[in-house]
Amino acid sequence: MSQAVANLLQEALRGIAVYRDTHTLKAFFAIERLWRRYPGWPEELRERALHLQESVLNTARVEGLVHQQISSPFREIPRRRWRQNVEMGLFPMAYASIVDWHKAEGIENVVLSYKDWAVASITDLGHSWTIWCSFYEALPRLETEELRLYAAERFAEFVAQQFHRDGRTLAVSMVSGCSEIERTQSDPRAVLSEALRRPGFLGHHLLTLGTLLRHQASLSRQQFEVGLARTEQMIRVRWNNPTFDVEMSLSSEAGSVDERTFEERLGNVLANGIDNVHTLTLADVAVTLWDYADPTQRAQLCELLQAAVRKSGSDQER
Repeated sequence: MSQAVANLLQEALRGIAVYRDTHTLKAFFAIERLWRRYPGWPEELRERALHLQESVLNTARVEGLVHQQISSPFREIPRRRWRQNVEMGLFPMAYASIVDWHKAEGIENVVLSYKDWAVASITDLGHSWTIWCSFYEALPRLETEELRLYAAERFAEFVAQQFHRDGRTLAVSMVSGCSEIERTQSDPRAVLSEALRRPGFLGHHLLTLGTLLRHQASLSRQQFEVGLARTEQMIRVRWNNPTFDVEMSLSSEAGSVDERTFEERLGNVLANGIDNVHTLTLADVAVTLWDYADPTQRAQLCELLQAAVRKSGSDQER
């Protein structure tokens, strides 16, 4: 990994959430995947993608490693309290706990210990899964101890936000695994058709499904089936709020949409979509969905991308 890329990764790992979960790593990998797929895209499109990433990075960051600011009269934090402190959101001790956990077992084992939970907990905006995957994707890139420590601290924040439940005590079970969820058979292509018609707030239904398909090879059959069923349930939830209950009127017939047309639509939504990091992550996951989709779904995906640009224009006019 070049020093320039390492610096960008460290900047992403310094970004903290100001609402819900941090999207800095998702944005980092979205740019990498898009330019690996389309290396010939013009420089101004890359600048636009970096601008969308900066919309996350420019919100709030830590100036350094937080656990280093903690001094304690205790010789060590008991091993049994590491996970508890993180899941309870006992900050700032959660930072010290996850660093001790990492030093004992490695950040890889810390992140992977939440894999099954991340799948089983898919709901709402799908963040338990999509944000978890961004940390999973980062693991082979954490080449220095400093990067691993930054990743550990951000992961503690992610876990604490996802696990937080008012009134929960240490006696309450903290994790529901895939083995505890009744397995149902869902057809991935049928779920994709539903997600295209109900893409969700800023495309979160598509983001969740696309990330599930992208990482299917790393999941057991049971995990994938549970993740797919949970995603399907998420898509069908009615919020009674037009911002979340997004309905698309899409053609039901296969169109003659080729790769070149898709690339043009993708570049257009990236350049002219709403000024939000989810324009970047939607463009990224659209590539995964394009590779998986049948001809009808490919045509619908292009319709959806075109609609995203029109919606951006309408929002700006208002």
